[in-house]
Amino acid sequence: MLIAYSRGLLRVGRIAEGEDVAKPKQYVEIDTSVTIGQAAEIFRKSMSNGLLGAIKGSTRFDTPESTPFDSLDKDQPKFSVLAEVPTSRTSSSVIHLYAWDRGDRRQLRVVTLGGFMSLGVHTKHKLNQYVDALRRADPGARVHGDLSD
Repeated sequence: MLIAYSRGLLRVGRIAEGEDVAKPKQYVEIDTSVTIGQAAEIFRKSMSNGLLGAIKGSTRFDTPESTPFDSLDKDQPKFSVLAEVPTSRTSSSVIHLYAWDRGDRRQLRVVTLGGFMSLGVHTKHKLNQYVDALRRADPGARVHGDLSD
């Protein structure tokens, strides 16, 4: 889980005042045959607020910040993105996706932080939405981690 701490989680403190940045709320690893591009597109669609975006606000996507120590990591992800998903007008959830190409398989790591006001309910819903969509694209995808927290 160290990679989650070194790849921009501290920026959550600037997103929502009072946000819990001490540790990820959920941490899921997925082994899949979909391409990194497909996994990224599924992530983008899953994190979108759709029609609720007009009420809650639109999801913002960005590249997670790195630190000078990240260059010491010999196993850098090929792709990473963070989604700041508004849960209300005053709170957001932050969900990170990291992807590695492992030849014929891709390793995905999803790290979530629940919004302070949402108590993580919205974040859990978005994580489950992503995993479900990924499983529809790749029924053989293997998910490691607890989706029930």
